[in-house]
Amino acid sequence: MERKEVSNKMAYVVTIQNLKGGVGKTTLTAILGLGLAEKYRVLLIDLDSQTSLTQIFLSEDVREKIIKEAQTDNDPTVMAILRDKRPKIYTFSYTSVTGKTINVDIIPGSLTGHLDAVFEGKIPLRDPFVMKRYINTINNTYDFILIDNAPSDFLTLTPSLVASDYVLVPEDGTTEAFTAAQLFLSYALPKYIWTFSSAPKVLGVVLTKVRSSAERLLLKHNALLEAYLEDFPQVKKHIHYSPLYFGADAKDPRDYILSSSKQFLADLIWSLDYIKAPIAEVYDKLFVVDKKLQPDIYAFLFKVLRNIPYELVRRILQN
Repeated sequence: MERKEVSNKMAYVVTIQNLKGGVGKTTLTAILGLGLAEKYRVLLIDLDSQTSLTQIFLSEDVREKIIKEAQTDNDPTVMAILRDKRPKIYTFSYTSVTGKTINVDIIPGSLTGHLDAVFEGKIPLRDPFVMKRYINTINNTYDFILIDNAPSDFLTLTPSLVASDYVLVPEDGTTEAFTAAQLFLSYALPKYIWTFSSAPKVLGVVLTKVRSSAERLLLKHNALLEAYLEDFPQVKKHIHYSPLYFGADAKDPRDYILSSSKQFLADLIWSLDYIKAPIAEVYDKLFVVDKKLQPDIYAFLFKVLRNIPYELVRRILQN
């Protein structure tokens, strides 16, 4: 898919969210951002107080500077947006072993900002449209804006959802994550967001981390979730694409499951021990792994950097 397919429209804004933690929200956001950046202009917004997305794309020395600046009036982090100010946009730029260069922009998260809000009462603006106002000022700069959220911080989640065209739900195959996805779609969105906003549309669900019986589980959960939502007509009218689960209508659903040894966030964090970002190594391996000698690794890399991002684009463009 070429960039021209989306260049005539302002950026598509996608929130990645599940009310359960540890389901792969940040990893999915990072993989989508990296994969989309091959062809599109991408901005990532880190709204999670754990700042894991920031740690994936920005080196430790840069992050240390951000922490210091976040305690001044010139806060460069996402918390500036929530106080109706402008943050700083950082760029992750990387040239692969084949000479291909990708760029991913990111607005960093702020642990100190969340701590100040909790312990000092420095609550950001309780304005659900504050994120949307900011994004409107940069909308024509990007093709895709992806927002990574904390599991259940509705102070930051509400502005994120109101600003988004679509919401994408990661789900790790557990009963807890599946139930959280159900409640997010059938209770939280209708009660707290769709009562005053027409956005976002539900783009789908991505299965993460599952290894054994993955295809069967994906199809099972898709059928269960779609049957469950039949009792919620107010949700059905907000569903942009059906079937809900990525891969449920594909020849091989396993190609749309984010599962590998690289599923663990710790494997992607950029620390002082690394010369380059670990996520850059994932990107490089796509080009250097021999698909005949190591078909499983090649298939995974192709999946996470091609199939899942391209499916996101396909679903958005599907009328």
